[in-house]
Amino acid sequence: MSSEKVNFNYMEAIFYLANRLKKANIPFEIQCGLGGFQIAYPKAGPDRICSVVLHNYSQGNTLNNFEICGLLTDEEEKIDNVVGNLSEDEVFSRIYNHYYKQ
Repeated sequence: MSSEKVNFNYMEAIFYLANRLKKANIPFEIQCGLGGFQIAYPKAGPDRICSVVLHNYSQGNTLNNFEICGLLTDEEEKIDNVVGNLSEDEVFSRIYNHYYKQ
């Protein structure tokens, strides 16, 4: 856990995403760190399918956009193991589609 101050804008953005996941009955866990937040879907640890972060060092943080690891497209995986600067809708759609296709 980091001792950095949490950015309120990150808190608001992660809250909206977490609220959408909760309303869709999609399991997740949320943690605080690096001045921001992480959502682990469906839970943290070895069973995690996707990690969604918004913190002081994540790609897209200045626009309150998210960075994810997991649920990447084949093209994205060729470039890196994370993709950043994703909107709330883009992240929610990836998680929603994965959860409800199972």
